[in-house]
Amino acid sequence: MDGTLIVRYSSKTLHFLLIRVTERDAYGDDEYHPISRRGSNLSDAGGIGYTVVDAIDTMVIMGLHDEEERARDWVANKLDFNRDGKFNTFEVCAIYAKLSFTSETIYPSRQRFVYSVAFSQHTT
Repeated sequence: MDGTLIVRYSSKTLHFLLIRVTERDAYGDDEYHPISRRGSNLSDAGGIGYTVVDAIDTMVIMGLHDEEERARDWVANKLDFNRDGKFNTFEVCAIYAKLSFTSETIYPSRQRFVYSVAFSQHTT
């Protein structure tokens, strides 16, 4: 096995493990703290799920289909901005961009939802 193949295999394995522990410890939270193995949220009103959405493009690129399917289901069923709190517009727009990355049929409706949230932050 040449060095490039070892690095590629190690990188995929590391990302797979990071996604699995994040899924176990902080799915639906906004941040993951690996030392304490806990998630936290950027708003006192609760998490939006940045940890889930942030990993979707990595899952797609690395061919982690089972993990991407679980993330897709989470986005379809649990991504929710109905919180009484302030949200970072950059992060909301990043969610929109990440949902644009794939051609999954569930994402366009979620994109419209995220777009409406981001737009409403600039009109209030």
